[in-house]
Amino acid sequence: MSGRLYRVAKGFRWIEGGRPAPGPQWWEGGEVVVYEPGDTVSMEDQDVESMYRYLEALDEAGRAVLEEARAKAEEPAKRTLVADLTPSDVEFLTHALEEKRRACGPHEIVQDFAVLRDGSEVLLSTRYVPTNPLPDVVYGDNGLPDSWETALQRKRREKEREHREMENKFARILGGGSLGRQRARETKRDDAASTNAALLADVRVCRAAHPNHGRPAIAEALVDQHGILCDRADPRGREKAIEALRKRIERLEKSLDT
Repeated sequence: MSGRLYRVAKGFRWIEGGRPAPGPQWWEGGEVVVYEPGDTVSMEDQDVESMYRYLEALDEAGRAVLEEARAKAEEPAKRTLVADLTPSDVEFLTHALEEKRRACGPHEIVQDFAVLRDGSEVLLSTRYVPTNPLPDVVYGDNGLPDSWETALQRKRREKEREHREMENKFARILGGGSLGRQRARETKRDDAASTNAALLADVRVCRAAHPNHGRPAIAEALVDQHGILCDRADPRGREKAIEALRKRIERLEKSLDT
């Protein structure tokens, strides 16, 4: 690869290889390479003028090229009034602009007028609008693609897309947590209903077999199947379990109005 070697001071993307092409792409082929700080890159002097902020010199020759590029970039802008241009310059620039528009495809001219009180019209602006604009490309009033505005638009849309993806991710997390809690409540309710149904069935069997037994007697008979013994070391643990089961049977029967 021809060019001068530089050390990368700030990461950037670059195209290696390829060739110039008509607009709006202006380049085709090649491979996109990402350079990180500390890497070494070979770059032509004319490319250094736009990339000097990202490079550090490795020798005196490279340092001179960087200083020259920095001086050109920081020098005051030169202005040339249209009235100062020669007719040949105007014709050349107009022809070059028309060639660029032609390379981008057909255009139509849109003119904006202001109507004065006396009914006369004053031309405010003239815009060139492409007939078949490329998708996701921002065009200037001259009808040519605006690479800076296009890059800003793509960056803005990328941020919006990332923001939407983050919101969707949070929504899925919150939705998953809510669904999990709902399923846990349903499972707990189903388990309780199943357990209560088994207890109620056994209570009815006991009442049918022993119609004179009250709830304490039924609870004592069913404590081994449905009771909960919290502390086996407690001498009154079984009595407490029977009493708790009795209250549970009472609540169950009252809720069913039996």
